[in-house]
Amino acid sequence: MKTSYMFRYSWNAVWNQKDRIFSLLNIFSVTMTMLILVALSGLLHGFKEYTEAVLNKLPLRIEIFKAKDALIEDLGQAEKKIASLPGFQAMYKRVPTFVSFLDAKDRIVDGRSSLSGCTMSPLEPLGLMDIHQKPVAFLSKQQLSQGREQPSLFDEIGIIVSFDFLKKLSYLPPDAFVDKPESWQKIELPTHVRMLITEGQTLTTVSGVELPVPVIGIIRDLQRGDYMITEDFYNILLNWRNPWRYMLVNRRHEPLVLPQPEIIKAYYILTEEELQWVEQAEILSVFEQKYRIKIFVETWETEEDFENRLNIVPEFSASVLKKEWLDEFEQKLRTYEAMKGLTQRKEEHRSFRVQTWDDFPKIEQKHQYMQATVYAEHRTYIEKMLESLRTLGLFASSPLEDYLQTFARQERFFVGATVLIFALVLFLSGVVLFSTFYSSILRKKREIGIFKAYGASRFLVLMLFYIQSTLIIIIGCGTGILGGMECGKILSQWLHSFVKVGDAALVFGLPPEYTAILTGVMFMTCWIAIFIPARLATAIDPADVIRT
Repeated sequence: MKTSYMFRYSWNAVWNQKDRIFSLLNIFSVTMTMLILVALSGLLHGFKEYTEAVLNKLPLRIEIFKAKDALIEDLGQAEKKIASLPGFQAMYKRVPTFVSFLDAKDRIVDGRSSLSGCTMSPLEPLGLMDIHQKPVAFLSKQQLSQGREQPSLFDEIGIIVSFDFLKKLSYLPPDAFVDKPESWQKIELPTHVRMLITEGQTLTTVSGVELPVPVIGIIRDLQRGDYMITEDFYNILLNWRNPWRYMLVNRRHEPLVLPQPEIIKAYYILTEEELQWVEQAEILSVFEQKYRIKIFVETWETEEDFENRLNIVPEFSASVLKKEWLDEFEQKLRTYEAMKGLTQRKEEHRSFRVQTWDDFPKIEQKHQYMQATVYAEHRTYIEKMLESLRTLGLFASSPLEDYLQTFARQERFFVGATVLIFALVLFLSGVVLFSTFYSSILRKKREIGIFKAYGASRFLVLMLFYIQSTLIIIIGCGTGILGGMECGKILSQWLHSFVKVGDAALVFGLPPEYTAILTGVMFMTCWIAIFIPARLATAIDPADVIRT
């Protein structure tokens, strides 16, 4: 009976006409405080989830480069030390490459000055996506051997290129941008690019054999250079033999170069009038520069007499003449009046056969590894691994490092601001409750004295005010939680438009344990705030009240 009376009294005290305005002020204060606490807590939790989503999509890799003044001569020497680092998962070494190419206009693009590239292991989980959002990766020799009678001796022969690589080779215009598909979608992108390779010389020599190399993928932005090839392919290029071009195949096991008759020399027998014209003609030097050939006149002794020959040979002995070059040259010559009666062209061919890899010594190439990629088991190891790698004298960087530092700074700011706001709103709410309850006790001083005169204990008086405050807190917390969740969702959508990274989204979220903790904090704050006014109520002397 006493308990039910206490609750009825407290409920009536809340909605009493004289105290209703104070009760509504208290409920509003608790509601707004709880709304702010819920909204900020949900946003803070959403930010943490958003951070996790962004970081989980970033590769757990560290790019390392050997400094020139480092104590180690090769990254292979430090491989055991690197593998012993806590959190180490895998290491993929690579080699800088220097290969010359022919652009879309048959001009030579030097690989040492204009382009940069490197090797890549097919096993490395780079997760590359091309400009059409399709996955791109090299195939290993094991993958290429599946379902075939002849196992593959090498990882894939091909090239992964960047969007800018195609611009440098004039396959795309300078005003083509990957972010503007309309600037390149109507252009036919190359399925092969032409490498220029020379037998027995460095790859940067401006000469050699043209090799059409399959384009495995066109990447938006290759951070490691303009292009990537497999290390097996690079070893082939460094040890190049011209017959190999007929032995290289793509992933469908089709030859990159089909065997064709090789024209190593062509000549015309000239009359005296034609010889005089040729000796003064400038058209010969134009074709020499255009196709990298040599055109010269030679006196040739026959069984009956001497004859003048206009010889056409490749600029380099390893190269061959193309029939379309000769046809174009002959067609141009015959347009001149003095050369209309030119004799029929004669050709000398080189006999060849498609050989096998067993016909050549095994390709062995030892590289000096200057670059590598280290993969970590979890991002918590990234910063410690970076510090350890740098102590070895290596340049080490990771895309995660900047993100971790940025998100750590943001998290400290958000947590600090949230704690400050929490403290401020809780303090203001406590001040409001303290003031209203103190005023209420002063107005109810006579009523409290009568209670005590009828035998009410100090504890009973204390409980009456705590039950009254509890009812106010329950109403305020309920409305505050509902309002805070709605406000938090609206704020999260607004903030998401500013901080969106990739597919990650800043979504408001409030776990049940957060709600329970915030409600508990609200109760404790309110009870502490009314403790002093409630204690004053218990200290009222009934005799003094009755006398006054």
